[in-house]
Amino acid sequence: MIKSFQNLALAIALIIVGTLISPDLAQAREIKLGGINMDRYCKTTYGEDNLVGASLIGKTAWDWRCYTATAVGVDINVDDACRQQYHSLAYARAKNPDDAFSWVCLEFQDEDDQIEW
Repeated sequence: MIKSFQNLALAIALIIVGTLISPDLAQAREIKLGGINMDRYCKTTYGEDNLVGASLIGKTAWDWRCYTATAVGVDINVDDACRQQYHSLAYARAKNPDDAFSWVCLEFQDEDDQIEW
């Protein structure tokens, strides 16, 4: 009987916490900022003088590499690429992991922060 009371108390606590948190989460949504310029990321990160180029070693979203004069096939941090290209709160998501060209940059936006035109 004590265990069932503890489970009931835990369930009630979780419901209360969920009620307090969920209204804020429901107000946020993802906004698409745009695509990612992989070459720009490589040039910014490794310097244009050292850059050979951004290239694919396969067909998946995770097959992008920066090729430089001193390093062969350095992985591209696509979250960093989004932050460089857009702003510090941007992040990356591959819409299709099997498609190297499916990367998009996103941000969370509160509905209260929307710009009205």
